[in-house]
Amino acid sequence: MAGGGEGLRGTQGFYVYRGRRLVIWGTWFRLVPKQEFYKLTRVQVDIPNSFDELWALDIKKSAAYPPDVIRDRLKQLIPHFAEKSRKAIQYAGRKRPGLGITPLWQRVEPSHGHYSYQVNASHPLVETLLTENSDLSREVLLLLKSLSVGLPYEAIYADMCSDRRSPLPAEELEELVRVAFALIDVTGRDIDAVLQIDPLARYPHLHHLLKERVENV
Repeated sequence: MAGGGEGLRGTQGFYVYRGRRLVIWGTWFRLVPKQEFYKLTRVQVDIPNSFDELWALDIKKSAAYPPDVIRDRLKQLIPHFAEKSRKAIQYAGRKRPGLGITPLWQRVEPSHGHYSYQVNASHPLVETLLTENSDLSREVLLLLKSLSVGLPYEAIYADMCSDRRSPLPAEELEELVRVAFALIDVTGRDIDAVLQIDPLARYPHLHHLLKERVENV
């Protein structure tokens, strides 16, 4: 809803105001492509009326284009402007003040520029599965490795970029309730503690519902 018809990804970039009037918005002036990590970034640029010629404003004052010297400087600053957006998206739902999160997936970067995601073998549910099925531990580990290798990165990226993700369906909420009970049984922790374990930690807006469901049983 915040992104409007074009979505958050489509409206990222510079918002140029001439004399406090918005003349052009949602553009990086072709300095960098619009991308997922930058989609939360909006940069206000104010120019005075005396800069009309310098900024190549058209006669209707509805379009503007920065001169080369300003373009070069803006291009240098774009990564700085977009850093908060990148962090918000890359680490969304992963950090809570004073509380540690137990992830289900781990990001592994064996060398610069290369990375993969692997199922966390130390996750309580995975540990229990391996402990209670020691005879099948080799097969279980092979399955987990296959899940990691077969992760559909391109499809996930395309869906994330669409800005059309649906709210959690009711049946998936019920599945999270079952996961909460399983984690309480496996770890011996209370509901507040297991809410910091993936995948429950991903849905802080549902924690009050999950806690209510568990405590009322």
